[in-house]
Amino acid sequence: MNFYAIVTVISLAVYLIVGFYSAKNLKNVDDFYVMGRNAPSYLITGTMIATNISSVAFVGYVGSVYSRGSLPYLTMFGATLTSSIILGLYVGRYIWRMKLYTVPDFFTTRYPKNEVVKIASTAIVLFSMLIFLISVCQGVNVVLCDTFGMSKIMAQIVVLGIVTVFTMAGGMKGVVITDTIMFCIFFVAAMLVAPFLVGAMGGWPNGITEAVKKIPYTMNWDGNFGHFAGFWQYVEVNIASIVLVFASPQLLSRAFIAKSEKTFGRAMILQTLVFPIFIFSLLFFFGILPAVNPDLAPTSAFTWAAMNLAPKWIGALALAGITAAALSSASSLFQQAAAALSRDIYERYVNPQASEQKKLLVSRLAVLAIAILCYIAGTTQQITAVGMVYGFLFATAAWAAWFPSLIFGVLWKKATAKAAAWSMSLGFICAMIFVFGRTNGFTPSWLPPNAVGLLVSFIVYIIVAKTSEPTKDELEVYSAMRKPVE
Repeated sequence: MNFYAIVTVISLAVYLIVGFYSAKNLKNVDDFYVMGRNAPSYLITGTMIATNISSVAFVGYVGSVYSRGSLPYLTMFGATLTSSIILGLYVGRYIWRMKLYTVPDFFTTRYPKNEVVKIASTAIVLFSMLIFLISVCQGVNVVLCDTFGMSKIMAQIVVLGIVTVFTMAGGMKGVVITDTIMFCIFFVAAMLVAPFLVGAMGGWPNGITEAVKKIPYTMNWDGNFGHFAGFWQYVEVNIASIVLVFASPQLLSRAFIAKSEKTFGRAMILQTLVFPIFIFSLLFFFGILPAVNPDLAPTSAFTWAAMNLAPKWIGALALAGITAAALSSASSLFQQAAAALSRDIYERYVNPQASEQKKLLVSRLAVLAIAILCYIAGTTQQITAVGMVYGFLFATAAWAAWFPSLIFGVLWKKATAKAAAWSMSLGFICAMIFVFGRTNGFTPSWLPPNAVGLLVSFIVYIIVAKTSEPTKDELEVYSAMRKPVE
């Protein structure tokens, strides 16, 4: 076993130990779903960034930057930071006050007594989690195949096995603590590898200048997309960033675990200070890598740089960092998908009177079920940088369908269940038509499915809300959200 593999194995062992340690105090579904609603700011910041930055970033986005240029991708994280501030200081406080367990819980609570809203929200979370999980797991497959020489199937078994074990054992607490540890690892890894990319071209600033001469599109706003395709790329990735922060189950659920609404706000401010440093180090400098080695497979750009440009110990830490990023995101996605199966299906429809222990058992079995589904789907897919990014973007198309229902539900007194039902259903259907249309070539490849889903759901929501009236129950929920909690 080589040095890189040894360091990766040690890091995997640490994650498993932390997951089992976290299980010591896990006694009920509150602990499993929302960490007892007792998370401090630094843990929320760590888990938010770790969940956001998965192997899709280290393998998918780095590979795309390598082949297309960095600026079209860097802009999306400006939208991430802006959305994080708004969520942390304004929208998040109302969501925190609702004492939710899952994102479908929000829709069930805010739009009571509407079965279409319940079913649509549960379908969206399950579909999006599975699609995103496949992308995330494929990213770590690249690292394990490059580091250990594993087959894709064996790498998938290892990844899913580890994530399944510590998610089943530790629940949300295990996910959040390991996320924060993993964030520290991959943050340091990205910071340490970047200087060696510049050094390979002759140092700063001459190395950047030489790289731009060899790769003219490196500093173009549209990379090598061309102006028309570049514009729609900007639209798609920025919508994806906004929707990811405000409406993705794995990030929005972090508002549920905070000690207080102020704790969540502080966490979002801290994230906006740390995040830009990490993203610039990760993405910008890989835009010059084609000047060093123009013949790489894009999915191997980060692993090649770590193993060939950086000293061995830094390269090993970097590969462990990719594994950490993938596992942190995968565990968060597993936890949310399992919560949807157990709470939003089992507890709501199958056995509403289940005991705490029965609910906890079903939650853990749901993690195993998600792992099996992910294995079946993931082992049949070819791993490409574009495919990984598309998997993420397709998931955001699903979340875009419920984004208006979520935002209007928080901010608009006249929000109605009827509007939410129509908006989510039609928005999701239209988004999926364009998702599968793009994949199979019968809709324009430049037209973002998330933009279509968002536009349709917004228009439908406003039209239906203007022609309907909120019920007494809906008005009571809206008023309760505006009462500060001691």
